[in-house]
Amino acid sequence: MSKKRKISVLYQAAFVIGFVLLMVLGTVRVKAASFEEITESACLHAYPLSKKAFTIYSDREMTSAAGKGTYKEYKIVKLFGNTMQLVYKAEDGTRKRGYVSAEKFLQQPSGKREGMYVGASGGVDVYKVPKSSSAQKYLYAAQAVCGLKVGEKGQWTQVMIQKKRQYYLGWIPTSRFKSSMFYFAVRTGQVLADGRYTLCPAQPGSDTVKKTTYDVKYIGSGLYTLKNQKKGYLKVDNSSQVRILKKDSFYYLLNGSRKLALNAKGESVETVQDQSQAWTFQKTSTKTATTVYSQYDPEYGKTVYKDGYIGPRTISTSGCGVMALVNAIYALNGSYIPPAKLAQFSASRGHYFYNAGTADTLYPDVAEKWGKKYHFKYNGMTGSFAELQKHLRKGGTAVALVPGHYLAIVKYRTSDGKYLVLDSAVGGRRPTSINGDWMSMGQLQSGALFCQHFHLFSAVKASRSRS
Repeated sequence: MSKKRKISVLYQAAFVIGFVLLMVLGTVRVKAASFEEITESACLHAYPLSKKAFTIYSDREMTSAAGKGTYKEYKIVKLFGNTMQLVYKAEDGTRKRGYVSAEKFLQQPSGKREGMYVGASGGVDVYKVPKSSSAQKYLYAAQAVCGLKVGEKGQWTQVMIQKKRQYYLGWIPTSRFKSSMFYFAVRTGQVLADGRYTLCPAQPGSDTVKKTTYDVKYIGSGLYTLKNQKKGYLKVDNSSQVRILKKDSFYYLLNGSRKLALNAKGESVETVQDQSQAWTFQKTSTKTATTVYSQYDPEYGKTVYKDGYIGPRTISTSGCGVMALVNAIYALNGSYIPPAKLAQFSASRGHYFYNAGTADTLYPDVAEKWGKKYHFKYNGMTGSFAELQKHLRKGGTAVALVPGHYLAIVKYRTSDGKYLVLDSAVGGRRPTSINGDWMSMGQLQSGALFCQHFHLFSAVKASRSRS
């Protein structure tokens, strides 16, 4: 009997299909929208919040008035914090660029930006202003179109929608927004969660770098600081700021201009991004916050899990079993398993059943195949909360099966006896958020969060070859 067949037989009694009923077809490949991505070619189309005239300035500091703006559609070509640059028609009829306060267009200029998909199969109408009349309809956003939630006013939600490489600012009734939209985490350049890590080179090199533990902190624009309490900052080209890029399961440490990279010997050399410059980050502290990867993320949400008689099932529609494992291992040790690669593996090994979901057999099989590469092992399955709690307190993580869905449980908090739940499919009947949620055992034993059983995972040290 083959090893794959043995695994299937072993877990056949415990086999339960886990799938997501939210039919969000991720067919549009776009990056998570962010204001910094507004450009000349991908501008923001928007109407002012008020019909009152407003001042347009010639300078970014908004000290020199250049003209007056009226109520009409504008093209905003750049956004600098609370200042916008737009194209307008001057008194002499020429088209010019000027600056206005972002509060003329955004209800909450400094508010939190939350990524979202249009989940409703019938799409949703977006209005110019918070008023539901046919005259105020701005555009129609079809299923799977993505964008940002940028503000609220009364019973209305302000959104930025992306269509055909252009952005549109408008309004959706909040009741309709809640029933039609699903969230995903907006990642603006942070490919590695803040925390304490040991750096491990992909190829053998100097023991000085590879045995050192660093506190990693993201500071924006793809740049991080990596600080060792005893020896100071890890530097590339005499700078304490390091750019971290991710390619497959490896990371590359570059300087700000990306021209120099840190190799396995701790030397700054010309960037080539090959194995001599590849690193893994092994998480050494489980007390730090972790990223929740969403199955609706445009980066991989459209990836086909399996095709069939009613069309392709994607990570967005059916990938909860895959994404729960991605979140569990990332929270465990900082290793990121590419979701598309994991979905392909699952389908090829017979763990995904078309239009049904992912089988429990995926987890021991992945651990046997890739556990060494991603530094984890499978510790079996249990239905006991006592065993789960003991496992989490030792630093392990778990994937739980709840009604029709898989999610990750990655920490236990002794102060109040709650568990940290990471849900890759926020929306619907589960009371979860994209940032993770602390839940009591009572909550995890009732309703849509009733845990039927847990798959347990623990970290293993990265193996290091020697020259």
